[in-house]
Amino acid sequence: MDSFSLTKFQQCLDIWAKQNEKGTQCLSRQSIGKPSFELESIISNLKETLDTMFEEYRQMREKLGLEETVEDDDSDSDYSDDEEVNMPEELSLLRHCVFMYDQEFMIKECIRGIVSKDGFATKQHLAGCIALWKSESYLDDELQTRIKGL
Repeated sequence: MDSFSLTKFQQCLDIWAKQNEKGTQCLSRQSIGKPSFELESIISNLKETLDTMFEEYRQMREKLGLEETVEDDDSDSDYSDDEEVNMPEELSLLRHCVFMYDQEFMIKECIRGIVSKDGFATKQHLAGCIALWKSESYLDDELQTRIKGL
């Protein structure tokens, strides 16, 4: 992995964190019962960041001559564990990272969909959405720290 620059991937982690904070602030200003379209820009930036992370990961795999294969079974992983045995540890870390960010993005899209609808429900619903957005429960801090240290 010495020939690969992880700078762009590492920058994506920082960009995501900044967009997450913007999203938390946006949700904190949300008015009950009124549609919110502020999150559209934030979600778009998060998607762009996620796409960049996937692309960086894909390019590294390509340079190593490794193909991603999707498993057809219902295992815990969306991708084959056999192929991970043949990849450098750094690439394996990036693989896990992009998949956890993909899961987190799915949650954020759902939250945006909920709060952007007319008649968004109660203070409790909004508080729950803010907590869920802010917690980023799919993200592993230790994994992110390891990637930033590469």
